Amino acid sequence: MPLIVQLRLDTKLQRVLERDLRKFGSLDHVLTDALLGAAKGKNEGVCAKLKFIVKHGRSKPVIEDIGWRVAVRSGAAAVAADMYQVDLPPRHGPRVACVRKGSNIAAMLGQIQAQKVQNAERKKRLDLSILILPGPLLILLS
Repeated sequence: MPLIVQLRLDTKLQRVLERDLRKFGSLDHVLTDALLGAAKGKNEGVCAKLKFIVKHGRSKPVIEDIGWRVAVRSGAAAVAADMYQVDLPPRHGPRVACVRKGSNIAAMLGQIQAQKVQNAERKKRLDLSILILPGPLLILLS
């Protein structure tokens, strides 16, 4: 999934994130506030648009927007919230599907920061892809 890194989420998505994060009991108010700050572009977090490559038979692959990821460090902790576009009743529109914490998120943020620095030095655009596999493995490709 290519990640398009942006500075902040639009206001509608910020409200969805704020509404849905309350449902995750594993998040304390510090991590919740850090994620909301990242969504608003107020701290060193990452807001990324998630895209999915779909193959339809023998035709060319189609790239579809499927959601967003907001990730941030807060002290020693690192947390990410994934929001996906849901078109199934009874809810329409985006919703937070999962919250991830731990060393994999910290490693992802570290890699993104390293790529930002390298690309800024070379004056290149930052394009990242993330591959999420079942289990604890997270691989960041650039």
